[in-house]
Amino acid sequence: MTSPARRAMRALLAASLVVTACAPADIVRSVDRAPGSIDLTVVNTLPLESFGDTALVQSRVLDQAGAALADVPLRWSASPAGIVEMVGNGAFSAVGNGRVSIIAEVDPAQSGVRPRGYFSGPLADTVVIEVRQRALRLDITVSDTTFRLLGTVRSLRAVVTDRRGNIMGPIVAPVSWYSVNATIVSIDSAGVARSRAEGRTNIVATSGELSATTVMTVTPRLPHVSCMVYARRRQANTSCVSLDFVLREREAGR
Repeated sequence: MTSPARRAMRALLAASLVVTACAPADIVRSVDRAPGSIDLTVVNTLPLESFGDTALVQSRVLDQAGAALADVPLRWSASPAGIVEMVGNGAFSAVGNGRVSIIAEVDPAQSGVRPRGYFSGPLADTVVIEVRQRALRLDITVSDTTFRLLGTVRSLRAVVTDRRGNIMGPIVAPVSWYSVNATIVSIDSAGVARSRAEGRTNIVATSGELSATTVMTVTPRLPHVSCMVYARRRQANTSCVSLDFVLREREAGR
């Protein structure tokens, strides 16, 4: 016959099995060292000065006592979009000018760890990265630097690039134009040059501390020799006259 003590032991074991079988499978396993804070630090010197430059954000996850935790998965995001793109864990490449907030938060869906205060909001930290292109080179492009008519117009283009060769727009790198001798070739603020007199002059583009120069030449003269053959006292004679034409662009309405 079974003793009372043995029967009590069997009843306790059966109850334990029932509780174990009914326990939900998705209960988050408790750990002794739950995350207590996140610390983000930008390793690079800011701002990033070229598209393609990469900022490295170092992350440290600390427990409640301030000791570092290893291998805690983080969820990364950037706001606003269009300034950097994520190229690795904590690595962000510049794609646009501006300031962007980089956010890292503990991802309990991946780690299985719920930090203190999880239900009142995620555990996260934020750093700010600035991208501000720095102009390194200025070049002038034009289809032809020689005018053969007075009054002809020609468009010049100034191209400003950063260290990696990315073109910088006029908002980021505005360009100013001037002519060393505007009586020969004048130029307006949009880079449109007009031939006005025969000669040569320098056209200069500037952007910040950068400058570039191109030489423009105006050659509107067209030499011409006209000859006439005539007979005098039964002898053939030739008389020639040198003519010099100055060619001008035809004005509208004429």
